[in-house]
Amino acid sequence: MAAMDLKTDQLYGHASKTKKHQDILRFFHVLRRRFHRSERLYIILDNFSPHLHHKVKDWAATNNVELIYTPT
Repeated sequence: MAAMDLKTDQLYGHASKTKKHQDILRFFHVLRRRFHRSERLYIILDNFSPHLHHKVKDWAATNNVELIYTPT
């Protein structure tokens, strides 16, 4: 998984052996800690099933994160 900070042109990466919603959430926790809570994060995702898990969506709603899914 990777994320790009467009403001600083910095790339963040995270490797895991599995691709479950728990792994996605672990990476999102790392991203959220890098930015102040008042700053809204926009995360662009494909429609891979772990990205659509209700726990991922709930976490985003409570952590000032907007999940943007690419069209299929």
